[in-house]
Amino acid sequence: AFIRDKTRRGGSVRETEVQQVILDHFQRHHLVTDHPPICAVGPHSGDPHYAPSPATDAPIKEGDFVLIDLWAKCDKPRAVYSDLTWTCFVGNAVPAGSSTGSAPSASAANLTAVDTGGFGR
Repeated sequence: AFIRDKTRRGGSVRETEVQQVILDHFQRHHLVTDHPPICAVGPHSGDPHYAPSPATDAPIKEGDFVLIDLWAKCDKPRAVYSDLTWTCFVGNAVPAGSSTGSAPSASAANLTAVDTGGFGR
């Protein structure tokens, strides 16, 4: 919802802003991580060594592909990490011909649209 709300009507949000929203969520819910989450837009999403920083931070806007990779665990002894990777297209619908690659099943990769339109459409 954060990316959708920021990119509606031609707006944008930066990778590091999304990263900070995730870190704030971790803190509110008593989760810890050993590295900040990754929010990567466009070409950054294909770089296996990418980490957003002030030097590389890019804007996210309607029409962009976004990857979010995050991992965290409860802040208590013997807790285990959860590691999630999400991808999305920022817009009303994923463009025709877009693909999630060679994923063997829908459960292995999921490309969804982040609706940037108004309510009630």
